[in-house]
Amino acid sequence: MYTIDKGVELPKVDRSKHGRVNKYPFGSMEVGDSFSFAESDKRKLQNACCIYGKRNNKFFLIRKDDLGTYRCWRIE
Repeated sequence: MYTIDKGVELPKVDRSKHGRVNKYPFGSMEVGDSFSFAESDKRKLQNACCIYGKRNNKFFLIRKDDLGTYRCWRIE
């Protein structure tokens, strides 16, 4: 059996300890910055770019560079 308590205040939450740790450095990238990644992560990175970009009004582009390495650029 459960008892109902009235007037019990909600504990304060330290917001600095909550939140996600970003796997990719999108938040610290400026326009023109890029980073390389493994080809096996291409699909995951495309999804992450799309989600982060829509939520933060930023645009990213993924391409294979002249050396054959996959890179992600912030373009806007």
